[in-house]
Amino acid sequence: MNKFNSQLSKLIIVELGTSQAAYCEQSKHPDFSVHLLHIRAICLFVFFFKILLYTIAWNKSPTVPEGFFDVAKARIDYNSFHPAIRKLAIFDAGWYLDIVSNRYTNGKDSGAFYPLWPFLLKVFGCANNPWAPLISAVLSVVFWCLGLGLLFSWAAKEFSYHMAWCVVLVNLLLPSSMTFWLGFTESLFFFLFACFLRYSIGTRLWIALAAALLLSIARPVGIFVVLIPVIWWILGIRRLFSTFCIFVFLTGFILYFVIMWYSLGSPFAGWAAQKFHVNKPSLIYVLDFPKFINSLFNITSFHDPQGSFLDRFIFVMAFWCVVRLWRIRPSWCMVSMLMLLVPAMTNQFLSFSRFTIVVIPLFIPMGEILIQLRWPALSALVIGSLATQFYLISRFFSFEWAT
Repeated sequence: MNKFNSQLSKLIIVELGTSQAAYCEQSKHPDFSVHLLHIRAICLFVFFFKILLYTIAWNKSPTVPEGFFDVAKARIDYNSFHPAIRKLAIFDAGWYLDIVSNRYTNGKDSGAFYPLWPFLLKVFGCANNPWAPLISAVLSVVFWCLGLGLLFSWAAKEFSYHMAWCVVLVNLLLPSSMTFWLGFTESLFFFLFACFLRYSIGTRLWIALAAALLLSIARPVGIFVVLIPVIWWILGIRRLFSTFCIFVFLTGFILYFVIMWYSLGSPFAGWAAQKFHVNKPSLIYVLDFPKFINSLFNITSFHDPQGSFLDRFIFVMAFWCVVRLWRIRPSWCMVSMLMLLVPAMTNQFLSFSRFTIVVIPLFIPMGEILIQLRWPALSALVIGSLATQFYLISRFFSFEWAT
């Protein structure tokens, strides 16, 4: 019994974050190659170089292929958009704009997309607006910037300023971080997750509760974040606030089903609509381990919908970081594991690298790795990441699979 109490006490100490003091001192260690000033400079360099690369990719990409939008499944009139920005209305961005203008419809791919982002787009006047793709992309960038500021504030409070700049650099370097600058829902989810993490440890707890309510409506995997207050409650940490959090998370998850029920006549219509998409994602695949293993080794190209080397490489790296998360904060480890494993299994790795960009706790072990890299390795990492992002954004603007 004494041994159990001792282990429980250690778990509570780690979950409270008092063990993170070592990280604050770690960033001041004289043996580290990359100091705070260098990390700031690298972040600025990567940010502005990404803008340059995106601009080049936009300018060198072809015009809209003849008949491309004629065979698109979305019902929006692409010809109604200003010709200069039609490239911003392809793939998921187009489906969200479809929902804005035409609402959800049974038997369409749009049912698989999440309701909060199109609701906000409608609020900002994207319905039947010739500039809707640009408005959507700008809003995405705004939410990303706000989320990045909250991410920095959260990491500085939990760890150190050095670690805060490292997690910002991680965010900039993740291959699919290009999605934050497109009209997808990832920026909104990233912002809400950052809100919850930042304000659940502060004084403005109502902001954390609001984020908890909206996370599952932005993306249903947001319900996994409820594990953080659940573990707090089990360990007796801030029991009252944890109870409210759990209730609000569950309310938001139920609200997602209510919205789909109202929109499509069935609470599970959103999940059923997954069958219209590549790989036909389904929850039943969670129990099909042979299928998961076969899919893991089914590599057919560097990046395509079904056999992407990039998605599988990111999966391996991400789970290595999840293991490291256990000694940093157990609740973050569990949340990250579910937010990564469930999509990987149900989607058969479809767009897996895009899922990793919103799993914020994952940035901490990644940032820890960055701190310890020597200059040659860090330079190679930055160059490799920027080259990959240029490849992906070039494919996107060329109407090829990139997300």
